[in-house]
Amino acid sequence: MPRDARSSSRKASIATSSDALAYALGILSRRSVSSHELKKKLERKGAGEDVIASCVDRLTELGYLDDGEYARRRAVVLAERGYGDYAILASLEHEGFPEQDARRAVRELPPELNERSRAARLLEKRSGTDRTRLIRFLMGRGFPLDLVIDMTNGVDR
Repeated sequence: MPRDARSSSRKASIATSSDALAYALGILSRRSVSSHELKKKLERKGAGEDVIASCVDRLTELGYLDDGEYARRRAVVLAERGYGDYAILASLEHEGFPEQDARRAVRELPPELNERSRAARLLEKRSGTDRTRLIRFLMGRGFPLDLVIDMTNGVDR
């Protein structure tokens, strides 16, 4: 079978709302996605704008798609990995979450994951590293400069 025939037969187009729902539910059964990510996947499958809109609306109505909740879970994961609020916010916005959902997710991080404690854990893991490298590392992780300077003052140069 020629190569072009194989690739075209695999890329089935989504023409109806029920096709889009079936495809989207298959995706959501494997992992959570944002509405932005789901829209991109449906577009790549050839779904039209009206089909995509009705699919996303229906999944949101049913509670299968909740950008706010998904953004909060992503924020917790990134915070647990040691990223600062700025990096978390930038990552969520890059992933297509609306700015208000991204900001709310960062604001609602659990108290035990506050920015100071995240930075302290990273500093503890890197004891012995010189101050300049620590500052660069924490800044690269999205921590604010004033917090970084405050927390690295006691570190030997």
